[in-house]
Order: sequence, then C-alpha cells, then structure tokens
Amino acid sequence: MRTPIACAILLLALSSCGRQAPEQNAATNAAEAATPGSIQGETAKAGITLEQHAGRWEFTYPDGTQSTIILRADGSYERIAGVDSADRGLWIFAEERTCLLSLKAEDRPWCYVIGEANEYGSRTAIMEDGSVVTISPVN
Repeated sequence: MRTPIACAILLLALSSCGRQAPEQNAATNAAEAATPGSIQGETAKAGITLEQHAGRWEFTYPDGTQSTIILRADGSYERIAGVDSADRGLWIFAEERTCLLSLKAEDRPWCYVIGEANEYGSRTAIMEDGSVVTISPVN
C-alpha cells in the first residue's frame, strides 16, 4: 500500500518541478494514474535505473556548503548531514531529471538535471535556478 502512495506523490512532485502548480484536476488524475510500473517505465525510457542513482552522495553547493543524502532504490531518501536540518522524503529519476520531495509539508520539490559521471564517479548537476552543484559518491 505504501509503494503506490509513494509513487503517486513522486509523480506529483515531478510534474511540479520547474513548472507552476498544476490544476487540482490534473493533480488528481496524475495520482490516480500512478503505479510503480509507470514510474519504472519513465526511468527505463531515460536509459537508467533507480538502482544506478541509489547510494550515499555528497552534494557540494556553489557557496561551498555540503550535504550528505542517501538515495535508496525503494524511492526514499534521507538527508543526514549538511544544509538545513535532517530530512526524509521520496525521490525519482524521470524525464532526465532527479526530483526530491520532502515529507515536510512546507517544502516544495526540488529537481536537478544530472550530468555524466567523471572517472571518480562525481557528477555535475544543474539545479532549477541554474546553479551548478557537484554530486560525489560517498563510500
């Protein structure tokens, strides 16, 4: 039961990333259409799986601050150190973007486009506001 609900929330988050809030009917329709298979299908079209992005990552922001985030293959995430306070939520990779949706009611989803990994596994991500963030794997 938790997986379909989580998938519906992620689809709603992804649909709002970088766009104005959708109409209530559109949000309701997206929630009703969400299934684990539909989300996995989006990742398959992008040529990547959730498992490939899952892991512990260090985000280094333009101002030098850092945050450690664990992206789990089940679609959940947890920020365990760094910017703001500890946080939990849901994440998805679809339509060439990664989006995180905090379980905190006041937070809006945040999305970024991730680049190819370098020889060390680090990647450059472009946030919705155009800022560039370095994302590095943490062993």
